[in-house]
Order: sequence, then C-alpha cells, then structure tokens
Amino acid sequence: DLLIRQLYAGIAGSSFVPASLAKRWAQMQQEQREVSEAVITPFEFIEQIAITPEQVRKYYDDNLKQFEVPEQVKVEYLTLSEAALAATMDVSEEDIRKTYEADQSRYMQGEERKASHILLTIDASASPDERAAVRTKAEALLKTLRADPSKFAELARENSQDPGSKDAGGHLGYFGRGTMVKPFEDAVFALKPGQISGVIESDFGVHIIQLTEVRGGQGKTLAEARAEIADELKKQSARRKFAELAEVFSNTVYEQADSLAPAAEKLGLQVKTSPLIPKGFLMPAPFDNEKLRDAIFSEDAVKNRRNTQAIETASNTLVSARVIEQLPASVKPFESVQADIEKQLGLAAGEKMARERGEAAIAELKAGENAALSWSPPQDVSRAPAQGPAAAMVRAIFNAPANALPAYLGFPMGNGGYAVFRISAVKQPKEALDPQRIEAIKAQLDQTVSQDDFAAYLGSLRERYPVTINSKALEAAKQQ
Repeated sequence: DLLIRQLYAGIAGSSFVPASLAKRWAQMQQEQREVSEAVITPFEFIEQIAITPEQVRKYYDDNLKQFEVPEQVKVEYLTLSEAALAATMDVSEEDIRKTYEADQSRYMQGEERKASHILLTIDASASPDERAAVRTKAEALLKTLRADPSKFAELARENSQDPGSKDAGGHLGYFGRGTMVKPFEDAVFALKPGQISGVIESDFGVHIIQLTEVRGGQGKTLAEARAEIADELKKQSARRKFAELAEVFSNTVYEQADSLAPAAEKLGLQVKTSPLIPKGFLMPAPFDNEKLRDAIFSEDAVKNRRNTQAIETASNTLVSARVIEQLPASVKPFESVQADIEKQLGLAAGEKMARERGEAAIAELKAGENAALSWSPPQDVSRAPAQGPAAAMVRAIFNAPANALPAYLGFPMGNGGYAVFRISAVKQPKEALDPQRIEAIKAQLDQTVSQDDFAAYLGSLRERYPVTINSKALEAAKQQ
C-alpha cells in the first residue's frame, strides 16, 4: 500500500495547472452570452405531410415486437399481515392504564439544560496551598460575576481552562442528566435559569456555572398517551397472533392447493381478486414483490391452477395467490394500432422537416441572408448549473464559437422541434475576480489533472503488461 501511494504521489504530484488557466476558467464560469431563440415546431408542417396506408402497414410489419402484449394473468390472492391483524385487536382500558403506570418515564420528554461554566483546573498532585490558591481565584471571579453577571462570557474567555468551551465564552450547549460528572450535574439541575452557582469542585477542578435555559421535562397525561399506548399494545398482540397463524396459513394453502377458500375460512381472511398482471411489468403491492410475480407465472400456477406457496412480500406479511385467468402473449392487431402508427409517422416526418428547415436557416444566416424566423427578445444566458435537457442546451450555446458575432447554432428540442439560437454578444464579468475563488478553482483543476495523469499512466501499464483475470477463480474465492 505504501508503495502504491508513493507511486501515485510521484505521478499525481508532478501535475500542475498554471494560475493563468485557473483565472481563465473562473472568467468562463462567470461569462454570459446574449441569446435570441427561434423555435421551429413539427406541427408547422402538418398540412405538408401525407402518410399513406402502405407506409403505416410497412411500419407495423417491420416492428411487430413493438406491438407485442406480454403474457397476462389474473389471480385471486390471500394476505395474512401483522398490520391487518393489529386493526382487529381490542385492548382494555385496564391494560392501557397498567402500561402507562409501569413505564411512565417513557412518556416524559427528558429535561435538558443549557449552561456555561468557568473551569479552573487542579492537578491531582497539587498541594493544599495550591488548591487553596485556585479556590481563592475562583471566589474572586464569583464575586465579580455576582456584581455583574453579564461579564460571564468575557471572564470565561480570559480565565477558563476548559479548551472545549473557553473560546465560546464557556458555553456548553444543552445536556441532560447522566452527561456530566455528578457534582457538576447536581449543581446545574439545582439552579434556575439566569442563576450562577457557587464554586463547585469536581475531579477536573473548580467550576462556576451559569444556567441559561431549560427545555423538556413535560410529560403526557394518561389521556394524552392513550392512543399511543393502545396502538403499541395492538401491535404487540398482532405480532403474537401473526406468529401463531403464519404456520397455519402456509400449511393450509399448500395442503389444499386447489383453492384459497379453506385458508380464508379457517383464518377469517378475505379472498381478493387482482387486475390483469402483465409479465415483466412492475405492479402495485403485493405484486411488486419479484418472488411472488415469479410464482404466479410459474408453470404449476398457470397450467395447474394451484396455489402459490406462502410468500413473504413484506415484513410480517404473507401472500398466497392462485391464477384464475391467463392470457398468452400476443401481438396487437393492426387495426387497433393503425391510428397511433399514422400519428407517430406524421410526427417523425414533422420533426425531420423542422430540423431540415432549421439547418437551412442557419446556413442562410451564416451566408449573410435574412432567414424568415421569428426571434425571441435577447436574454443573457449564464453557465449556471442546469438540469436535464436545459443543461445540454446551455453547453451547446457556450461551446459554439463566438469569435465572430452574431453566431448561430441549432439544437433539437425535446418536443420534436428544432431551435435556432443567435448569439449576439459575449459579456465578461464586470467585477474583479475573487482571488480566493481562483485559488479554489486551481485546486480543483490540480486534483482533476493529477487524477487524469495517473489514470493515463495505469492505462499505459495495462497496454504494456496484459493481465488475464480468472473470473471463475474469483467467484470461487468469493463463495469460500
């Protein structure tokens, strides 16, 4: 590992990016281009497009796979779930009351206190005189604070020897019981907001503490906690009931595999019917489970109409299904898709004509001719990060050569149209570039270039020294 690190450092560390390049990169990021847009839509050419029946039929014959309908099944299914059982559970007021009384602290919001302190440390080996000197200093600080509590943060910064809170004026933030050493905790929880303690001694030394705020400590009454407790008791009962019934459910759907009715009757469940489920397509729960989908399309389920085994489709949820209808894979008849194909071909022809018109307009504009286009008002475009197709459009605008203005470029739109952009001005940032920003960009470029250089070095090694990877041996090692 050390050798590899040394190799990487030697190659990556030799890469560098000139400061001038980082500055140019920063300028490019803040550059704006003034752009006007003319959009040519495919719908402008609808009247010129004529799709013949022969073209439609040929497209259908050449693309039969596009019109295939996968195998579909309709099933009846039975679900045993902890969540459904919980909804049927009854809990008594007595059980709710006992639960509340047995664990009342659970329904309390723990009290937290925000405090600041000044710590003067005392070494464990300090003599009585040294200890007395520290305490005398603490008493003097306390006297000053009693006279003017607003000086607490100032005195903490000047005198506290707690490196974690000194610079923050002694501020410790919020904490609850059990967080601090006992003498400190006892003192804090005996104070009221705004109060300052006496000199408190702990294993760390002596403290002067100021309590600034208290939060929490409020509890729920039985009435307020009733719904929460009832819900939890129902879940507990349902969990036990599910564990009892799961085996019965699994055995019944397996042993009486020609129907789900026996299991439904024995367990008091309702048999439900699904819509048609196409093979290979994701469906709502419970058929979003891959194992269940595979089971209902198995040969035993489709041909023999037998129940699937009980399959866990979610936590503490079992489902068994039985196919009641099956539609084999087929191809949609020509008549049912003819209109859609004609529309699709017309749109494709319109898109082609829009692109050709746009490309011809660009050629005319570059030749100095006046193409008949309807331009939008000019607007400034920046390199600010964009998402989706807009990002590709912005990249195209800034990749276009702009040494001779106006410049023109074309861009295919997502709706099948074609946009022609006119770049009429390139605007550089008016304010001076931030040196820190340039330095940050340089650091990013340094890292990118060094990684690229090392990747190129590895690539050259792979070319010079071919390596054969034994995939079977790797898989065997993984299994071991």
